[in-house]
Amino acid sequence: MEVHHRFLKETIKLLLLAAFLVPLASPYGLRPEPPEFIAQCKRRLDLKCGNAINIYLFGRGTPFPDSCCRNLVRPGLPCHEAVITKHLLGKPKGFVCKILKKSEQIWRHCVSYSTTKQ
Repeated sequence: MEVHHRFLKETIKLLLLAAFLVPLASPYGLRPEPPEFIAQCKRRLDLKCGNAINIYLFGRGTPFPDSCCRNLVRPGLPCHEAVITKHLLGKPKGFVCKILKKSEQIWRHCVSYSTTKQ
């Protein structure tokens, strides 16, 4: 009986620890996609455009060429979100909020640009 009681106590401790750590590891409920999916998404994005968008999003805010928009939109929103999420896991909430907002603006701009320039 005591072994069962000790097992139950340890299980509860683990669940409480997980309940505390999971929100820290994934702010805003962000969940990473499988690494294979992210790698596939990155392969579909031109390296030059990927770097330019990355610098705009996470760096100095230097505008990227509109010509990169089709390159970003072609793989689709799930790819865009998966790559952004990968970079945001474990980051402070204020930073995550700022980047998610910029990411959404980039996506809307690029979808708009891509549909008008066909």
